[in-house]
Amino acid sequence: HYTDLPYVDAIWTAVQHLGFSGGRILEPSSGVCNFIGAMPTAIAEKSSITAIELDQISGRIARSLYGQYGVQVQIQGFEKAKLPDGYFDLVISNVPFGNYKVGDSRHKPYSDFSIHNYFFGRSLDLVRAGGLIAFITSTSTMDHWDPSVRKYLGAVGEFLGAIRLPSGAFKEIAQTSVTTDVIFMRKRSKAARVEDQDWIDTVNAPAELRKSCFSSTHMSVNAYYVKNPAMVLGKLDFVSNGYDARSVGCIY
Repeated sequence: HYTDLPYVDAIWTAVQHLGFSGGRILEPSSGVCNFIGAMPTAIAEKSSITAIELDQISGRIARSLYGQYGVQVQIQGFEKAKLPDGYFDLVISNVPFGNYKVGDSRHKPYSDFSIHNYFFGRSLDLVRAGGLIAFITSTSTMDHWDPSVRKYLGAVGEFLGAIRLPSGAFKEIAQTSVTTDVIFMRKRSKAARVEDQDWIDTVNAPAELRKSCFSSTHMSVNAYYVKNPAMVLGKLDFVSNGYDARSVGCIY
């Protein structure tokens, strides 16, 4: 869960474009705090920051680097962190992802989600109404055949947009070729209907989004990307997302 600085910088730029200029910030899977270290000075000067990191070594590095500047680094799992609901203005992270769940004993609706979707569900509880979430996550959040997770997230949070990054985006720093999405959401003040949201369903990817050799193969992709093809950086291909060898990835 380490992130190249050009992507971190771009996400901070997007967050500023969405109107965030400072406040209570949570980084729930911080690693050594690349997101915090690259935070624009104008935001840092007006913010209080909490970081959560499961790994002991990474957490101690983060605490050593940023604790002296007031960053509260908790070295534990996100599901165990005691954090107030409706408190944060922004949750930002490159979240862990995989086909496994966390042991959250509070029995929330999202407690049974895969870990990357769990981070979305809990973070929507933790941000205030109008607060933002900016996550790098598995393509499974957008492309899974079962829309139930997206329906839950879409009822609680407003989907603002997403960008599909090409495989290899994090190869230099993390030695991985996994394909990922950057997703932006805003916490709703009250639950909303999801029927008219353009990111709930998956559809067959049109030829213009595919790698040419897969032009006749059924390839499911989120309907949002079909309506917004410029948000796919590359062409869709069948590649691994880290645990599913048939997941739709993206190549240059």
